[in-house]
Amino acid sequence: MKLPVALINLDNGWSHHNFDFTHLPTLFTHMAEPPALILVNEATRWWDHGGHGKYSAARALSQRYKVPYTAEVGWLERSDHPPALIYDPTRLHLTWWGNARSTPTLARRNTAHLLLADSDKHPTDPPDLRVVLQHWHPWDGDTRLHQARAISWTADPRVPTLLGGDLNSTASGPHLPDKTWQHVPAHQRHHKGHQPAGPTTAWHADTRALDHLIGTWNPQEGKRTHGAGFHALAELAHTHGTPAEEAFRPTTNTPPEHGGAMLIDWLLVNHPLHHTLTPGTYHVHTPPTDHPPLTDHRLITATLQL
Repeated sequence: MKLPVALINLDNGWSHHNFDFTHLPTLFTHMAEPPALILVNEATRWWDHGGHGKYSAARALSQRYKVPYTAEVGWLERSDHPPALIYDPTRLHLTWWGNARSTPTLARRNTAHLLLADSDKHPTDPPDLRVVLQHWHPWDGDTRLHQARAISWTADPRVPTLLGGDLNSTASGPHLPDKTWQHVPAHQRHHKGHQPAGPTTAWHADTRALDHLIGTWNPQEGKRTHGAGFHALAELAHTHGTPAEEAFRPTTNTPPEHGGAMLIDWLLVNHPLHHTLTPGTYHVHTPPTDHPPLTDHRLITATLQL
């Protein structure tokens, strides 16, 4: 089964637009094939007023693709910016969703268990796919490392797992874009950076949290080592022939005067899905230059073959 997936961070869930999702399909203009899964960050207040936000977003995408999408809103303990999962119930059946009510364990929230529509499994059987939605802390690298450690159990190869979200950090390696740190306001440098050799040394991207999941870049071997068991689709795409400027394109619309954009939104897969990326399908969609972007992050799309 082809499984087109999408990841998008919607600034404040568009709650400041009164949940008017008329222009949401515009973000998906260059994704012709209907996604089976859409991972959303910052679904702010989508649960409010009877779930008006989540139903409006799902309806706008249903009209775009002629697919009966449905949505689930998760939980974020630090603020009302939870992730949400929008999925096509004709291709995937949801059997478990971890939110504040269904599970008290933070490490298991925002996790979905899904069966393929034609699966003969029972809903209590291990899922065909586990989807983990994450939105890591925006300005504290130590917290992000804790969050990475808390969900590293989902790399367990017994269940095929897709992890996606705004991880607010990049990974190690010379192939990944970094900020021009002298252009980052001094009071914000600690948001995505740190000074590993001490407070009087140069700033570098804080890669500890993401490296915990996918491994630290080993320059001698030219590969990652000692990760929890996840692989980044961006790096897998590059190995499949996607040019570096496309595979490692930044995922934010941050202007140069704030240090420039970074690749901080990620789609990761564990070992059972390591070879499922369809070559040439991983894309970071840049907004048009003739008008302001609709959100501060860029849409990421890819297709897996389950």
